[in-house]
Amino acid sequence: MTQMYEVMDYKDKNIYSLDEMIDMYDNDKLNYSFVSKRICCPCCELKITDIKIDDESASIRSKRSEHKPDCDYYGLKISQNDIKKMIKNKEKFDFENKYPKKRLPQKSIERKLTEDDFDVYKLFYGRVMLKSAHSKDETRYKNYSIKALKGDVIGISITSGLFISGKEIIKKLDNNFEKEVDVKFLGIITKNDKYNNMVLKHFELIEIK
Repeated sequence: MTQMYEVMDYKDKNIYSLDEMIDMYDNDKLNYSFVSKRICCPCCELKITDIKIDDESASIRSKRSEHKPDCDYYGLKISQNDIKKMIKNKEKFDFENKYPKKRLPQKSIERKLTEDDFDVYKLFYGRVMLKSAHSKDETRYKNYSIKALKGDVIGISITSGLFISGKEIIKKLDNNFEKEVDVKFLGIITKNDKYNNMVLKHFELIEIK
């Protein structure tokens, strides 16, 4: 079983985080009574029936194996420790995420980020608008901003250590300001106040088309 931190109402296609479902239970029980019976996976639309929210606990779960193979929630995931080892060894990652037994944890950034998306390695992907972002000292780092139509703003920082080895990626980023691009990156998104940011570890961990 896997914990769901976001669900979709299959009737109106609204997506709710687990926190929003808890808030609905606390403050709008009538609406909750309807929505809770119509929830499905926001990625593959698998109907979800294992929901328990009351005054003491909150849980929404589904079976990994029942999701569609290309769904973010499908299958077993590669552990955080193994991902760190792979990055340290500079292994080449499969951005199509077709590993034989376990997959990289992944999340479409065309949906809002939820609490399980922060401070862990994930393969984030989606079609986004690319913009430049202010950098106090461009000799030390370059900042970029991406946002999908219904997603959150995410900052991407590239440190000076990658300016040479990652010059082709930087060139591609700089040439696509104010354009929509398809992006995939493996990294950790952190939240600082209201800002979401990811520091790129090395240039092979990002793909832009």
